Amino acid sequence: QLMKEHEGRFATQYDLTTKNKLLAGESWLSIAEKALSELPENVYISFDIDGMDPTLCPQTGTPVPGGLSYEQTLTLFSTLKKLNKKIIGFDLVEVSGGESNNE
Repeated sequence: QLMKEHEGRFATQYDLTTKNKLLAGESWLSIAEKALSELPENVYISFDIDGMDPTLCPQTGTPVPGGLSYEQTLTLFSTLKKLNKKIIGFDLVEVSGGESNNE
């Protein structure tokens, strides 16, 4: 409902749609460029660590299989720069330090 009320202010990419594009042979770079080109010049990033592959972030609160690889994540950020998008703010959520081995 919120997205409908503020049409044009949100760019949403769905995991299943993206995975189907990859399976059909589209490159990750092409998918990233198309998705990020929809964003305005000034971009605020709220990055949920749950979106990454859980082997990279095992302490996250809600690990989800099939998340982004490290390389895919870096490609997203480098593509933002390539498209001359300006990051005006950034937050990282769902991060947990886990248990310490130092006692």
